[in-house]
Amino acid sequence: MKLRDAALNNDPDHLFTVWIQNVRDQAYAIEDVLDLFRVDHESVWCRFKKRHSISNLIKDIEGRLQRIQQTKDRYHTMTFTPNTDLPVRVEPLFNGNVEAVNIEEPVNKLISWAMEPKQRLEVMFVVGMAGLGKTTLVHSVYERVKKRFDRHVWITASNSKTELDILTLLVEEFGRCPITQRADVPALTHKLRELLLNRRYVIVLDDLWVKEVWESVRLALPDGKNSRIIITTRRGDIANSCRDGDSIDIHKLQPLSPESAEQLFHQKAFSRNGRCPSDLEEVSKSILLKCDGLPLGIIEIGRLLSIKSPTKIEWMTLHDSLESELRSTGKLSNVMKVLSASYKDLPYHLRYCFLYMSIFPESNPVKRRRLVRLWIAEGFVLEKSGKTLEEVGEEYLNELIERNLIKANELDFDGLPTSVGVHSLMLKMILSLAHEENFCTVCTGGAPRNLTGNTRRLSI
Repeated sequence: MKLRDAALNNDPDHLFTVWIQNVRDQAYAIEDVLDLFRVDHESVWCRFKKRHSISNLIKDIEGRLQRIQQTKDRYHTMTFTPNTDLPVRVEPLFNGNVEAVNIEEPVNKLISWAMEPKQRLEVMFVVGMAGLGKTTLVHSVYERVKKRFDRHVWITASNSKTELDILTLLVEEFGRCPITQRADVPALTHKLRELLLNRRYVIVLDDLWVKEVWESVRLALPDGKNSRIIITTRRGDIANSCRDGDSIDIHKLQPLSPESAEQLFHQKAFSRNGRCPSDLEEVSKSILLKCDGLPLGIIEIGRLLSIKSPTKIEWMTLHDSLESELRSTGKLSNVMKVLSASYKDLPYHLRYCFLYMSIFPESNPVKRRRLVRLWIAEGFVLEKSGKTLEEVGEEYLNELIERNLIKANELDFDGLPTSVGVHSLMLKMILSLAHEENFCTVCTGGAPRNLTGNTRRLSI
């Protein structure tokens, strides 16, 4: 088994997690030995002593790897199966109350798009980072327009792994009866076209993660006049790659404005009257800054505070312990689960590039070129034929931006980001993951703590 394959197993048990960490520690030790070997020394004697030392280090690593393998063999039940499950779906954030969070404007925009007479099939991708309320927005639109179409259906794509699953669901919903016999993609495509031919339909594919699923659905649909498809996804790269004409559009959902964020937060934290006491205004604003307009964070933190005593001490305690509360055992672990699904969906070569954002302070944007060069220096960027390492590194950064994991703060005249950063709550998740994987130790004040001989990177 490769360490890379093990890292892509998104839901390992405790024993397997410990085993992965042990293997990762030895991989780090091997990197250290290679770095030592690359160092040039002036004298032959020093070079000889260093090689002797390296030989001993290699023997020690070999011994530890053998013991790790023996541990795995001893616990033979610790089998590994690559995780192909897609992230669990989260419930709509606002329970349909769009007025309460001031998203009526994008709702009206999408309704106008859905109802505008056009003699062709139109597709809209609604794209944004996790927790922005894409499902809530589209659900409100869908409920208002569905009765105006001959056929309508809502499919949660993240619960279906393959195009066969999605096509089966569509045929069952439109045919209004379950499929009892196993059918293949061509048969389902033919049946779906037959069901929708000469009919006006609207389809919602909620929480799409796999491009091939959409492509198979698109090929199966007849070009119905005035028909509409709405797709929600975190994956802006999928939306951009599917945009092959003016019949496919993208609506990029933005975080809430400061005013709307404050209104939503006060509704959740002060459910009785929605008003913030004057002595809590300062800490309330500080918490909202950390939420950075993300409805998921605002709602979850607001709900947690609503059951606490409305005192400044209680609120400051949560404010200062936000990172620990976001971890798997914390009271805000649901936020972490939703955000970390985007990390778990990353290909292996992008994971360390993303975790590298943990070394930068939250308030300091990172220059694009500096970040790419640091990735190259760390060895994260892989060579590609016909491209420089900087060009490949730029591709990595663009993909992370399109996946809504890294955000562009400023753009130059060519539309390229001059500086980048991450969402405040996303950074909390990165810091937690960096700690778990021993990727980076971050010291925010005082003397460094929890430093060991295995500490790989230190950010102060």
